[in-house]
Amino acid sequence: MLSLIVCSAVVLGCSESPNPAPIDNQTPATGVISTDLDRLPITSRDGWKIETVVSGVQVPWTIVWDHEGRMIFTERSGRVRVFENGNLREEPLLTLPDVAARSESGLMGMCLHPNYKDNRLLYLAYSYRDGSEQFVKVVRYKNDGAKLTIEKTIIDK
Repeated sequence: MLSLIVCSAVVLGCSESPNPAPIDNQTPATGVISTDLDRLPITSRDGWKIETVVSGVQVPWTIVWDHEGRMIFTERSGRVRVFENGNLREEPLLTLPDVAARSESGLMGMCLHPNYKDNRLLYLAYSYRDGSEQFVKVVRYKNDGAKLTIEKTIIDK
């Protein structure tokens, strides 16, 4: 089980500092995020503190925040989840039935439309299988607050 805040803290920590301090006097990082989380300090000298905010999620992949401060995130298995007011919503906004989730594939990406505040549109990119072949699909959805509804397929195969 992974913690969203650990993943976002590692990503934010790497994106905030162009030359992060080396761990254990090794060569400084060059934008590559280490998968060896046991070696990361719990508190860095820059004042970052890692704490669990959301647990019980499966392979969180992409995290965005909407204009009202809700954290919307994807799980590789095909779920779009919402964390708001200190709680994880029990029901996902969407569960994609055709996601091919393994290795580096699955529900891979999400972004909000630049005018999301007014139009509530977001985009998902995910892999799926058609017979023995695997493809990527990009679909635009509308968030009605309780679920995502399909608006338009942008890329398929």
